[in-house]
Amino acid sequence: MKATMMEIAYDRASLALVARVSGNTSDEDLSRFGEAIVELDRDTAGRTELPVTILIVIMGQERPSAEQRRMMADLWNPVKAPVHVFALVSKSPIALGILKVVQWLNPPGAKRRESAHGNFEDAAKWAERQRGKPIPVLGVLYERLTGKAPQSVARR
Repeated sequence: MKATMMEIAYDRASLALVARVSGNTSDEDLSRFGEAIVELDRDTAGRTELPVTILIVIMGQERPSAEQRRMMADLWNPVKAPVHVFALVSKSPIALGILKVVQWLNPPGAKRRESAHGNFEDAAKWAERQRGKPIPVLGVLYERLTGKAPQSVARR
């Protein structure tokens, strides 16, 4: 099995989380991502801004197992904030299909808004529209993970 790598960048002040997973999905990565979502959710207490998560997925050779897909759906169960904004960034049809399965297992709705995008810039713009204002830190978090600034949301 090819190694996986999960990287997470979080800004508590902005309630913005950007994560990138590349390679095959591991249970440990899913647990770490779930812990990051719970921390983000906990930090929303007493705040009015919508928490934003952008997950960048670079698929490996192996598809997540049925148990891992269930784990992905269950990541949202502990959240208490009224609404979470979640964007998936991937060019992989498999990753997009997995998102559909996760949505079937744990449908978005009043508590979670979800969207899928082919690039980070589009995901960041969508998240900003959901929040109703710019989120300049998204570009900074993306740069922290990738070492390069996104084309249109870099440090506005």
